[in-house]
Amino acid sequence: MIERLPIYKKTYELTSTIYDAMAQFPKLHRYTLGEHILNKTYSLFKWIVKANKEKDEKRVEAIEEYLSDFEELRVFLRICEEKHILKINTLTNIFLLIDDIANQATGWKNYTIKEIEKKKCRGESI
Repeated sequence: MIERLPIYKKTYELTSTIYDAMAQFPKLHRYTLGEHILNKTYSLFKWIVKANKEKDEKRVEAIEEYLSDFEELRVFLRICEEKHILKINTLTNIFLLIDDIANQATGWKNYTIKEIEKKKCRGESI
């Protein structure tokens, strides 16, 4: 089950934390920047599901899409930090989750690439 994947659990925790933090957003930013942030976190789940069901190069592609959306999310959150939109303790929790998730996603990608290389060395089709 996909819900057991550590990256899924952490992405869910991040989404929940960000959703709760939306209450801190001023109205000026809630329906612009805040909405972009939430939509970006929701899109992360699409890539986790796709990566989990795909194999080999298709999995790597899905993880790369996840990482791309993830980087966009980081940019939006940095804007929140610079504009003092969210409280520092909320941002600290979010950025700790982000670091953990980035490490997991990169590890998953690197592991998949190594598995592809092993299959190629054994002459298996991918």
